[in-house]
Amino acid sequence: APVAPVVAAAAAVGSGLVAAGRCRRGRVAWTVVAAGSALWGMGRASRPTPDVVRGTAEGSASAWDVVAVAGVLALAVGLLLHLDLPERALSRLRAVLEALMVGGSVLFAAWAVVLPGVFDAADRASSLERAALLAYPLSGVALVAAVVFAVTRIPSDRARSLPCLLGGALLVALADDALVHLPLRGSDL
Repeated sequence: APVAPVVAAAAAVGSGLVAAGRCRRGRVAWTVVAAGSALWGMGRASRPTPDVVRGTAEGSASAWDVVAVAGVLALAVGLLLHLDLPERALSRLRAVLEALMVGGSVLFAAWAVVLPGVFDAADRASSLERAALLAYPLSGVALVAAVVFAVTRIPSDRARSLPCLLGGALLVALADDALVHLPLRGSDL
């Protein structure tokens, strides 16, 4: 869709502008979000087409697939960088365990809803194309897990700005998953 690169560019520029006015930690977090938005937008055109996902056409994975997946993962890292680390070691361990539980829960839900069809489509694809087909929904799972985890840990001083960022990241993850999931259900995008 021609709208996605424009939205991604606007998100990257906006995040970059926000980064300029922040302290070091906030600047790093917003810069990673800006980079993730830019990479996601640049790699957007490489997404597998519905015919490739259904296995009715040949596709070829490219470096742009890596760029797109790296963008989604950078968005997840950027979200997590906005969160404060607990000071005590036991609290940090608890946060890591909570993150693993959230990630496992999101993966379990995706396994039931999205991934079975992707695995079927990947069986008919070449090794490189299989990696690309699986990378998109799995990176979306990582982004959704980061969003869900971040919602539970938004610092009170950032409670006004982070919900918009979390909502945007969730939309990116859902858009990527829909690109793979809907063609497998017989719907074109």
